[in-house]
Amino acid sequence: MSIPTIVQSIVNDMDLAKETITGSIHPLLPSSQENNHLVSYLTMRVDDLGIILRRLGQDDDRYVGLSAREDRLMPVVKPRRQFSQKLQKVMNEQHALTAAMRLDYESLFIYGNLALDHWARIIGSLNGVAIGDFAKLYHILNKPDRPPELDTVFISHNRDIVWLYFNLRHHRNKFIEHLDRPMQGGSSRPRNSHGFSLFTPAASGSISDKQMRSYHSELLAIGGDLLNGVPADHWQRTRLLGTLQLIMRNIDLITNFESLMRVGDIWRVMGGETVSYEVLARRLTNLLSSNVSTLKEGRV
Repeated sequence: MSIPTIVQSIVNDMDLAKETITGSIHPLLPSSQENNHLVSYLTMRVDDLGIILRRLGQDDDRYVGLSAREDRLMPVVKPRRQFSQKLQKVMNEQHALTAAMRLDYESLFIYGNLALDHWARIIGSLNGVAIGDFAKLYHILNKPDRPPELDTVFISHNRDIVWLYFNLRHHRNKFIEHLDRPMQGGSSRPRNSHGFSLFTPAASGSISDKQMRSYHSELLAIGGDLLNGVPADHWQRTRLLGTLQLIMRNIDLITNFESLMRVGDIWRVMGGETVSYEVLARRLTNLLSSNVSTLKEGRV
């Protein structure tokens, strides 16, 4: 079965990430059973991510083909009772593919987060800083008292770390594993091209209009330069979820720690649409395949 070219490129880079972890990073780690296990766990999770991503790519490609077939079979005038058996079969397979892709994309969040936790502990071991998990690394890097041992990691990778903290870890925590409020669960995809995202907005009526107006005003203020060039009547400026989506997808351009956390607070309440699976996988793979010279202080 074929997969989109961009997805195959990411899968190939995941294989390179494994080579970097085992061939370049592992030899620099202090010799210990714990570090040996960390490397083993991380490479195992990278393998898991490759399996998940291949399945997503295959199902995505299959869905695009089915959409073209659906267009050919769809009658100009819809029948009063039911569609043809051929068209129903196509629609049923599309439904099954959507369910499978939703499951695999949620798995990408879960196993991606596990990989980031192992990666963060390895970064700590490389630089002699105790780091319990990826969230701890994010907080250490983005507070004023950042240890100088992590300056190289901050300079080289903080944008990816910030982006993944909110777009991967935050979503996994709040909307997959620890969902604690009424949310709508769904997905979204282009009609006749590759791509698939999760759509998890707050349940209708669960947030007051007054509260949503307040959130929107805050986001417009935080967004600042991110909204430059967005027309006054564009949905990403006029609608709360549109503004929130724009900021979330560019959140690595926000440098104020309090503003970052406030955006995360609003995202947790309002929810919305994630990036497409291949966008998330690319950012994740970029970080996991980082050259060792950008991970250890004194090696730049």
